[in-house]
Amino acid sequence: MGQRGGERTFESIYQTYRDGMFRYAQTLTNGDRSIAEDVLQHAFMDVARNIHRLASLEDVQIKAYLLRAVQTWARKLMKKERTLHEVEQRWETKCAPLFRRQEEDLLDRLCVREQMDTIRQALREMPEEYRMILTSYYLLEENLHEVARQMRLPYTTVQKRCQRGTQMLVDQLKRKVKKGEL
Repeated sequence: MGQRGGERTFESIYQTYRDGMFRYAQTLTNGDRSIAEDVLQHAFMDVARNIHRLASLEDVQIKAYLLRAVQTWARKLMKKERTLHEVEQRWETKCAPLFRRQEEDLLDRLCVREQMDTIRQALREMPEEYRMILTSYYLLEENLHEVARQMRLPYTTVQKRCQRGTQMLVDQLKRKVKKGEL
């Protein structure tokens, strides 16, 4: 019979279920240890946030909660990983148009591999509201109306953020060129 939850602490739940949940996360992430570790971290963060509810549950209920949390986070993180992989593949073939609109000569200064790394890094440094729109528009080739619908924003807002984000990206890269970082 399981231990009554009133005696449960986060530490005891973690120690009891950590190894089994990690193996389960690895299975769900096709053996990717790094993603499995992230899944486990998110799942146990959920436990920490909900410890007041979980502390009084039976072992079987806690295990069911953890299984659902691991499944949910594995699905989310694997989807994110697939999306990042797809975006990186598109960088290979679609990054030039991003620059061609603003600075043709910038492309001449960068080799293809450095260019992709530079763009990725520059996008990571941008505020998310611009990064998401630029990624959707340039890399995923979605029109701005579709981006606006998906983000639940007015079209004009998305259009302005796309214009500003593109200019911010170009300006950021110009600064790096001037500093000799590129």
